Amino acid sequence: MKEKKSGSIDTFYVEVESPVGTLYLVFAGKKLTGIDFKKPAGILRRDKAPFPIRKELHEYFEHGREEFMQETELREGTEFDKKVWLVLKEDIPGLKPHIQEVIADMSN
Repeated sequence: MKEKKSGSIDTFYVEVESPVGTLYLVFAGKKLTGIDFKKPAGILRRDKAPFPIRKELHEYFEHGREEFMQETELREGTEFDKKVWLVLKEDIPGLKPHIQEVIADMSN
């Protein structure tokens, strides 16, 4: 059996099917650290998405959920991605319901 090094954080990815295509979620321990439409390079371990994030994503796509409880520390991404994440943290009326449309446009 493989032992984890003391203090190391378990990094893995999960595939989640969504109305805009397959999303690849990257986790470091319990924190969501990345979301992409492409399989992450260099992360070999695939796992199942923790139930809370699966539930929250389902509620987002099906019912327009606007707030997520999943702890995040988004680190990887283009400069554009990072700017979008900063905007999403702001509370701008009317913005979040349109994010699904933006994601759909970007994935095509």
